[in-house]
Amino acid sequence: MGLIIAPIWLFWLGTTGFMLYLGWGEVKQLGSWQTSLLTALLMLVASLVLAMLYVRYQLQPLASKTELWAFEIAMRLLFNWVPLVIVLGAWAIRYFNQFWQFPYLSVVAVTIGFAIAAGTLIGPMLSERFMDQHEIRRTY
Repeated sequence: MGLIIAPIWLFWLGTTGFMLYLGWGEVKQLGSWQTSLLTALLMLVASLVLAMLYVRYQLQPLASKTELWAFEIAMRLLFNWVPLVIVLGAWAIRYFNQFWQFPYLSVVAVTIGFAIAAGTLIGPMLSERFMDQHEIRRTY
């Protein structure tokens, strides 16, 4: 199963890194280093909170199950097309914002894109804990 999950997990790792890179590029364009540092910290905190909320939203419907396939949570998160659309939308907003000139629109879009990509990356790592916490049996 690792031959299927590992490449898509690496894809999301790269996507998360790319969104982090785009976010840093947006922060550097805002002006002074004080503004950039404050914006970067706010983006990071907001992204982590949004990532955990996204994971919770994705895992909540599974809490009532009594048993799950061992890789069901990982497959549900990693192969979901909605996060990919959100990340591509964030990239598109950032790309086209160079013509619109709304600096904080790009910051918000990249923050949301980074949060969704990070949540998709973190979710499979938390699946074992989630299953243990809700007493869900693993089937193979």
